[in-house]
Amino acid sequence: MREFKPERVPRPQHLDVAPPLPPTLDLEIGAGRGLHAIQYCTRHPERTLLAVERTHAKFAGLEQRKQAHPELEGLIILQADAISVVTHLLKTESLERVFLLYPNPYPKTKHANLRWHNSPFLSQLKQKMKPGAELTLATNLEWYATEAAERLAEVWGFRLLEKRQLGVEHVDRTHFERKYRARGETCFDLKFTLDS
Repeated sequence: MREFKPERVPRPQHLDVAPPLPPTLDLEIGAGRGLHAIQYCTRHPERTLLAVERTHAKFAGLEQRKQAHPELEGLIILQADAISVVTHLLKTESLERVFLLYPNPYPKTKHANLRWHNSPFLSQLKQKMKPGAELTLATNLEWYATEAAERLAEVWGFRLLEKRQLGVEHVDRTHFERKYRARGETCFDLKFTLDS
């Protein structure tokens, strides 16, 4: 496993104008157009979610969705690379919940090192998570769910709390999830914790 070198990660260009963050918060990496972020903050008004999206088009949708919900004071959005945000903006042991919903699986073997659970960045993410923090990972690929569960436990020291297939009663959290389930695909939801 390669060593993560934070000094090589560029600082987000707009870091100086980023909104102030509370001492503890939740993080969604790759928030897309914000369907999950809005649902989550509506259900948990007492929490703060930092929703990070890198791509311009998806972030525009996220921003528009947030503007339609001014009552959600606990939703902070940033257009930036999540690795840069976690590395340079977040404090040690500040995260209580992390969401990785349908990340790019990089299915080709030659790209396996680009999968989140194979990235040395996980060492940095762990530092930013509090003891007992939870990580939720969702995917529509069973092989990816299996591999991620193994790697997160064996390499990174996460403990699997739950692995389930989403049932018909489940409310779709992302546009990807909605699309996959409409096609009849099985979606997997994995919840991990970081023990002290």
